[in-house]
Amino acid sequence: DKRVIDFLFGRNPDKIDENFIRFMRMLTDGKELDPILANKAVLEAMEISYDQGVRIFSYCGDEGSGRKFFVKHFCKERGMKAIALNCRKLFVYDHSFVEKALWAATRECILTNAACVLEELSYREEEKEKFQGYMDLAFAKLTDKGVLVFTLSMETLQLKTITKQDFTELNIQTPSAAERTECWNYYAKPYDLGDDCDLGEMTIKFLFTPGKIKDALHHARSLATMNKEDRISRAMLFKGCNAQMSSELSKKATRVEAKFGFDDIVMNPDQRETISHAIEQMNFKNAVYDDWNYIKKYPYGRGLTVLLFGAPGTGKSMMAQVLAHELNLELYRVDVSKVVDKYVGETEKSLSMIFREAKKCNVVLFFDECDTIFAKRSDDGGSNQASANNKTALLLQEMEAYDGVCVLATNYKHNIDPAFFRRMKYIVEFQFPDVDTREMLWRTTVPKTTPLADDVDFRFIAERFEFAGGNIKNCILNAAFLAAADGDGKEVHMKHYLMAIKYEFIKVGKVFTKGDFEPYASQIGL
Repeated sequence: DKRVIDFLFGRNPDKIDENFIRFMRMLTDGKELDPILANKAVLEAMEISYDQGVRIFSYCGDEGSGRKFFVKHFCKERGMKAIALNCRKLFVYDHSFVEKALWAATRECILTNAACVLEELSYREEEKEKFQGYMDLAFAKLTDKGVLVFTLSMETLQLKTITKQDFTELNIQTPSAAERTECWNYYAKPYDLGDDCDLGEMTIKFLFTPGKIKDALHHARSLATMNKEDRISRAMLFKGCNAQMSSELSKKATRVEAKFGFDDIVMNPDQRETISHAIEQMNFKNAVYDDWNYIKKYPYGRGLTVLLFGAPGTGKSMMAQVLAHELNLELYRVDVSKVVDKYVGETEKSLSMIFREAKKCNVVLFFDECDTIFAKRSDDGGSNQASANNKTALLLQEMEAYDGVCVLATNYKHNIDPAFFRRMKYIVEFQFPDVDTREMLWRTTVPKTTPLADDVDFRFIAERFEFAGGNIKNCILNAAFLAAADGDGKEVHMKHYLMAIKYEFIKVGKVFTKGDFEPYASQIGL
């Protein structure tokens, strides 16, 4: 056997057998390891189990949570190496080949004094039986020769259904605020951060694993290099964090660029005060829950939940953008059509995935027109109703467990299950704008660079035409294009706004008369 001969003669003793190198790799490289800054209890639990004779350890955790990192630390303390075995690539082969590969992996671990790390453990439901059979075979082959075995997965593998051997299952949690602070401070040391960077802000807004914190800083450094900047700015650091967003979330939700701030939306004093308080609650969440220890009395519902209700076009979607913009968080609009599924249990899976992925990057989840999945529950006894009730119950649980921001918008408040109101931190009503508000909307929505003609009378328009903010925005944009295409296109006149209003009436099916536009009716052909 060439591999054994090479080993005995000291030729590349740590080199993996070339016949199986496509499945195996040396995980440890002898480099200095960073200190353990989060989930220190995991290593302690491993040491206790190991001393008790356990030789199978199953790590479950999110991407970047430190699963390989803990393996490296554990092995280093015992003077061992670690060899990773890619099970996704290996398990596609027949039983005979897999058995040979496992024998080779066992030999490599013995020759190099290494533990075996089983990674890439995903499988489709129809492959479950085959997967579990191969896993049981792997455990038997490796442990029979005294090899220490680790499994790395995103979700629990339910090893009790696979093997009868003793094992320890360790779930690596998202680091606490204190642990995230320690991680940010440690990993940021090699980087030159600008004066506007606040690592405490990053700790609060992004519930990152240590790996994602390292990746975010590295991405921010790359942005600075591309922009020929010596230091990392706050904006670059946020972009680095936002780059860690999950692609899974994008399958069920759409990222919305939150361009609007407080100065871009017309609000009454009560609305402005309520939204300001909501933003402050997120900014000072750690101070109240952690520093003042309110978490003991309020273990659930640490996140921010806001219900926006009112007529269409009154500014609910815009307000969701304002919240995300002021908190400097990414906004994702949940596509209800992609979430609701006719098959039993699929909707619940989608909802769980959305909240799980959103939690990782602390995004704002916006459920627009949420009546479909937040509808009132019923006890009529039908199977369809029972399924709907399950969806509502799950949503309540997910929202309560979510530490981020959830914004719900509906045109019809009475359609929403009353149980949601109790879970809402803030409820904001968007009333149809009165005359003064409509005039303000017209004046503030028109860009200041617009060449307005002297004959434009926004007070007249506000008094005569009862439009919501969304309709007003449409009219303003259409009027600009009408003016640009009309004659010399130098100014936007009153007639252009009135023509845009007429088209908006036609679009929404609203009846109008010539008298509605007097004394300007003749200018628009009425």
